[in-house]
Amino acid sequence: MAPELPDGAVVTAVTENRPDSDVDPSLTWVRVEVCSAGLSAEHHRVVATDIAIAARDAAEGGDRIWRLSVASWKAVDGAESPERERSLYVEDFSMYTWDRGAAVPPEGTWEESGG
Repeated sequence: MAPELPDGAVVTAVTENRPDSDVDPSLTWVRVEVCSAGLSAEHHRVVATDIAIAARDAAEGGDRIWRLSVASWKAVDGAESPERERSLYVEDFSMYTWDRGAAVPPEGTWEESGG
């Protein structure tokens, strides 16, 4: 995946986890951590959508993804580690048309969560 990110924003981690027990075990939960000087909630949704589009277009394709989570972390001056601003997720990833030209803007598909 290689989405365009706003200036100063970087993807700091991408992890794949097993899905919940009631989900097909061939699918995966992809967690992406983005660190920046601070993203508004709206811009976070745009960044998450850019990541989703890149994941859909990845070599193995988005068909293996069950859930995609994109957490936003903010670097804080003087702090030893960044603080989490929010985390967005979408389940049943392949059920969505990850295309900004679609009738429903994909930025609206995200839900906010603690994880």
